[in-house]
Amino acid sequence: HRTRVDDSRYRLSGAWLQLVWNFQAHHYAPYPEHDHQLTETACIATPLLLLTLAQHALGWLAASPCRVWAMVLLLAHGVQASHFLAHQRVHCGKASLPPGVGWLQDMGVLLHPSVHRRHHETFDCNFCIFNGWANGVINLGFQMALRLGLANPELVLRPSPSH
Repeated sequence: HRTRVDDSRYRLSGAWLQLVWNFQAHHYAPYPEHDHQLTETACIATPLLLLTLAQHALGWLAASPCRVWAMVLLLAHGVQASHFLAHQRVHCGKASLPPGVGWLQDMGVLLHPSVHRRHHETFDCNFCIFNGWANGVINLGFQMALRLGLANPELVLRPSPSH
């Protein structure tokens, strides 16, 4: 498979469009993901977690913000994994999932493919990737941002970059 970094449209895009495309790459990436997105998440979140802990150890970061940042960075791994497990179920079936994951998806504890599917059809809703519980609020906020001109629909709703 070609990766997004091999695509000339990606290489010729500016930094902002590359950032958006990196985020939106999952819209059309096959499963298993060919861009190693779980590894990319780990490469971003793990050093930040270690830096956060080091800042706390050096006395530069108080305990409370350290706990918040540590939880956010630790959850990044689980949230992204939940998202990819929903894609795995779509492409490989429920039987391909680790034990219990399909049941957790069916119960709504983890993201169920049917909840996230609409996001991949219209790109304008159901952004939540852990379990989808906050989709209603996020969808409303996104629609308000579009109406107020705070979000650029040409950029946000396009699943691939332009030149």
